[in-house]
Amino acid sequence: MQLIAQTKNLNLNFILAFIIAALAMVSLLTSGGSHWTQLFAIIIFAPASTLGGAMYLKRQSG
Repeated sequence: MQLIAQTKNLNLNFILAFIIAALAMVSLLTSGGSHWTQLFAIIIFAPASTLGGAMYLKRQSG
């Protein structure tokens, strides 16, 4: 995200993480059956988008 947006903060990463988690939550609440993919999106993928941005910024600054 940082490479594409060319920003020096994590605002877009937080927005992306919120969108991922919100859509996964909607899917979790409205679908039946197994919910593993929704849980992975909420627990792993959403935080990973922010962590990836933070790691990129740290590498660029130092």
